[in-house]
Amino acid sequence: MTPECDVVTVSRMNRRAVLRGAWLGGAAAALARMLAGCATAPRGTVARAPATSVHVDESFARLVLESLERREPDEHLLGHPALAAMVRHQHLSGNLDATKEAVLASVLNSAGRARPTPRVLDAWTRRHSELGDYVTAAAHYLPAGTRFTGTVYLVVGYDIGVAAPPDLVLNVAHEHFQAAPSELGFYATHEAHHVGFFAVRPVPGLTGLDDPVRLRRIVAYMTQLEGMGVHAAFPLRRERGSLGLDSDYRVYTDPAEARRVMARYAGLVAMLERPGRLSDDDIGMILGAMSSGERVWYQLGALACWTLERAQGRGALIEAIANPRAFDSVVTDLLTTA
Repeated sequence: MTPECDVVTVSRMNRRAVLRGAWLGGAAAALARMLAGCATAPRGTVARAPATSVHVDESFARLVLESLERREPDEHLLGHPALAAMVRHQHLSGNLDATKEAVLASVLNSAGRARPTPRVLDAWTRRHSELGDYVTAAAHYLPAGTRFTGTVYLVVGYDIGVAAPPDLVLNVAHEHFQAAPSELGFYATHEAHHVGFFAVRPVPGLTGLDDPVRLRRIVAYMTQLEGMGVHAAFPLRRERGSLGLDSDYRVYTDPAEARRVMARYAGLVAMLERPGRLSDDDIGMILGAMSSGERVWYQLGALACWTLERAQGRGALIEAIANPRAFDSVVTDLLTTA
């Protein structure tokens, strides 16, 4: 989820806050160009899902921008379905006490501090159909017949991009999109894949994080979820020469970077093999590095997806969503070479 989370401070975080940070979506920054031979599609072509109409709603972002100009919240914001999607995402992330009033206040506060411009929103306002194509591209890495039936909400002031089934939310004011507006499309693919993934394998219960066995299962789930989100956007990125805009893709092209990520992931999961309960500091350090801090499970997960697809084909990678044994086996093999 692809979800950018704020960088997690890895000292003295309570368990719910740490895991909520891990769930909050997908971030990015810079670099990469892919090797030939990936078993997705021939270079220059991308397999498409059957065309469907995807609804894109940019009204929440417009209302927030207008509210900032007037210095008064628009009365329609509190009842907006985009806000309902953000509240739903908070609940999915473990913050069951989140209310629409509190989330809206946080959104407005964040937007007020950043003073966003409409640059990205304007760049996509007449391209909703194209954005829908990015969403449907996620089906290339989902079981046959998977269709996105929700709405793509363009917002400001909330994360970078998140899945809130059946919908997804993209923050057009985020600095990553402000630097490269085209990135919005690839993040739509990433988050749309999460929506499909959740339909096959729901989120595990986010409790008992001080139990190493329990936390290891959650880490494994998130490694596959986020790795597949990164990998789902790979064909379009390669086709459009955009691999270099996101640093997660360095693991595909730079063997030294791939080895570094494998070693880092191996070191983190080794902490889960120790006897006894984990401290809050240990939990914070592990999840902070895995998620927003270093994005280790995004990158190791993408490397595992790429490895599995090249070895066994795209069908095996898709089948692993429901039965992750093959994916977990690839992760184990990667870690033995770290």
